[in-house]
Amino acid sequence: IMCSSLSLVLSLSLSLSGAPYLQQYDFTWVYVSDLGRARDTLYHLGLKGAVEPRLRDRNFGRFNGCPYGQYAKEKKVVLEATADVECEPPSVETYKELCNRVGSAIRETVARACELEGMVEEVRVLCVTHCSPTRCSAMVLAPYATVPFPENLRTQKIPNNSVTEYLITAGQDGEIEHVELLKFASTKHMLV
Repeated sequence: IMCSSLSLVLSLSLSLSGAPYLQQYDFTWVYVSDLGRARDTLYHLGLKGAVEPRLRDRNFGRFNGCPYGQYAKEKKVVLEATADVECEPPSVETYKELCNRVGSAIRETVARACELEGMVEEVRVLCVTHCSPTRCSAMVLAPYATVPFPENLRTQKIPNNSVTEYLITAGQDGEIEHVELLKFASTKHMLV
């Protein structure tokens, strides 16, 4: 039996404005970033979930909590010195490292969902997370897309009031085979 008969819907939410949309579903699992603002959002959604540190926002090292301009100024110095757009100031998590972290959480969730094959028809997972991990989810899942994701997904500003939803199918081995982007929208413009 292929796990592809099992539907895994991964929803990533960033704010309370998605509550009416999300409340129409029963979630098999709910995960939340270990950062306070994500846990607060989950609490106000009236849901409980397991803390998943791999869903936390990007680690800016010594720049965490500082104005963005302070990081950007040092990033510019590093960029001028190295000419490597992927290079970051010391202690700052690279975008690739972030995507690897988020990707491992997604792949593990898909594998766990496949273990439920034959027990349930659909596995619906809610991840309450942040903009950067949401953007990384698109980068991780884009190679499996049945219909190409929008070109600008990596650079597009993801609003704090949004829901991103994927339909993921996997093989018997638990590996991702196909992904369909079901929703990538601001909840301000979403009809329930």
